[in-house]
Amino acid sequence: MFKTSSQLRAELETAQSQIASLEEESVEQVAQIESLTSELAAARESLASVSEELTQAQSDLEAAHAQVADLEASLAEQTAATEQAVESAGAIAAAEIAAAGHPPIDIEAAEATDADTIRKQFASLPAGEERSKFYQKHRGVLGL
Repeated sequence: MFKTSSQLRAELETAQSQIASLEEESVEQVAQIESLTSELAAARESLASVSEELTQAQSDLEAAHAQVADLEASLAEQTAATEQAVESAGAIAAAEIAAAGHPPIDIEAAEATDADTIRKQFASLPAGEERSKFYQKHRGVLGL
């Protein structure tokens, strides 16, 4: 039941070999852990950088939205002022024309009369180059 010294030596050598193998594995695992830790730190830094960029981009977007809103408000004000100026200018022009003794002109009726005149002129032209040129010039009115 007792082991011989050669058996004990063999067991000791086996145990020492296993210990050496485990030490090598643990060194490899420590190196792998250190590498992964380094990669994790780099990924965290990258994530922090991207997060800062995203925050800045959101801030820039909010500022751009505010600027667009300001520009739209300014445009609405300018449009209203322009429309008011056009109405005022039209009223002033109508008053000056009336003061000169001329009757007001119904622009829509005048345009309709012009369209009728253009259609009649077109219909009276003989087929050919002159009629084609007339059509090209007045095609918006003729709409044929």
